[in-house]
Amino acid sequence: MKKVINIIKITTLMMAAVILSGTISFAAGNTTAEEYFLEASEVYNSRHFAESIILYSKAIESKPDFVEAYFGRGSAFGMIGDRDRAMADFDRILQINPNEAQAYYNKGLLYEMFFEREKAIEEFEKFIEHATFQTPPESLREAKKKINRIKTELEKRKEAEQEMKEKQE
Repeated sequence: MKKVINIIKITTLMMAAVILSGTISFAAGNTTAEEYFLEASEVYNSRHFAESIILYSKAIESKPDFVEAYFGRGSAFGMIGDRDRAMADFDRILQINPNEAQAYYNKGLLYEMFFEREKAIEEFEKFIEHATFQTPPESLREAKKKINRIKTELEKRKEAEQEMKEKQE
């Protein structure tokens, strides 16, 4: 947890440095949401997550229901360990489109990353429920594997706890 907090502090400082140095510069009013999004995606793929967050945010400011920009920003927040903001972006996607299966999957990944296993299972199940013919079959298989693995881990934990309880009695 300490490592995640340090990463968030460093990332915040990097974001401030980027803003102050003016390395992100667009002519006012001339950049479209899509242009911000494309640049943000390039920056994200270069693993400069803090800078990509700024650009995705500009895309969202220009186009408030830009689902893809929320996905990108939410993923970037997740990469820097800011679970709350990542969840907020994925929840916003679901407000815009409650059938957006990938948002459920991403929420499941975040819950899994932060050891909230029951919530992860719920989100992966919602992903499967909302999947369409366009959902890649490998994503569905992966979600089912994750559900089974997490359920197995939870069962083993319950068994271990029960054994300890019995030994104490």
